[in-house]
Amino acid sequence: MKESKRWTPIRKGEIYCSPACGGDCTHAEFLKANRDAEALIKKCGKEVGGKWEKRVFENLGWHFEVSLVGGDLTVRQSGKTYSVSSHKYGSPAQVSTRLHSTSVKKVITTQLFSVKKEADRWNNYLVENTPPKLKLNSTKGKIFKR
Repeated sequence: MKESKRWTPIRKGEIYCSPACGGDCTHAEFLKANRDAEALIKKCGKEVGGKWEKRVFENLGWHFEVSLVGGDLTVRQSGKTYSVSSHKYGSPAQVSTRLHSTSVKKVITTQLFSVKKEADRWNNYLVENTPPKLKLNSTKGKIFKR
């Protein structure tokens, strides 16, 4: 069996699980993960704005996360607790740690301030270490303006 087919869920009664998973995931869990993902999309949109998209996946059970479209923020929910992380390779957000809170807005704001702090640190390094003849202009204060 091809690897891609091993991760394609198969429905057998209440079981809706991929052969590679083997966790006896249920169709009810799959539907709940989709409903919860849609609710989190609405919550993120209401609290912080932007367009969000869901990803529902299985790993010994059905799970979900939502990501900012065109951005690098991914929010997960476990009960009433939210976590945020960044996944793009080379993203300045990779230096940030995973954060947990009962507020979507708080985890996203904390993540962005953490990234801004790191970006400012690198900006200062560039400004302080660029020889004058290279004429490298400072980007301080411009990085996060939209």
